[in-house]
Amino acid sequence: AVDYDLLNRGELIRTISDIIRTCEPRRKYVIGLSGAWGQGKTTVINNVKKELEQEKDIVVIDSFDPWNYETKEALFSGMLDAIFRYAGIDYNVSRIRSWKKQLGELIFDINDYTKGLKMLLNREQETVWEIKALMNDFLGRCRRKIVFVLDNIERMDDPNILLLFKLVADVLDLDHVIYVLSYDAERIGKVLEEAGLKDSYLKKVIQMEFYVP
Repeated sequence: AVDYDLLNRGELIRTISDIIRTCEPRRKYVIGLSGAWGQGKTTVINNVKKELEQEKDIVVIDSFDPWNYETKEALFSGMLDAIFRYAGIDYNVSRIRSWKKQLGELIFDINDYTKGLKMLLNREQETVWEIKALMNDFLGRCRRKIVFVLDNIERMDDPNILLLFKLVADVLDLDHVIYVLSYDAERIGKVLEEAGLKDSYLKKVIQMEFYVP
């Protein structure tokens, strides 16, 4: 993985960079980058980051390795911590800890995090929305776009792959955040199929998908 382009992928790199520059910062946006292992997804991402280096209103989270988190609770906690840490605002650690605890109890089986997301009741869903509204208000002070890169998602185990897409789609669908998801579509397709989810599930999560040629 390098930060220069020897394979004439400049148009793809510029297109992704331009979308990040111009998309509405007050809404969540999800970009997908699909390609087989070794096909150059990380190199494309590195070149996109290079294109965005001079943008003062954009901060890139590029050091988060999702496959390093063994439990679902740790993955959720790590993603939320990264967003607020890179936002560059003076946030209250105890407040973030409280939000994580409340959301964790609502979206996970608190007795066994390995069982995955539990079904939310209407009252619980309303509480999730209330907490997200508080977090969005907090992130609004950042006044910058937060580009959250999640590379090599196919390296994660199956339950955490499903959780990551669920977090991006529903739980951490925070304003001012642009997610860039990099994955092997064939591997992700098999995970979704085994979980009983249709191929159209990804289309509900991702607003724009690109394929590495």
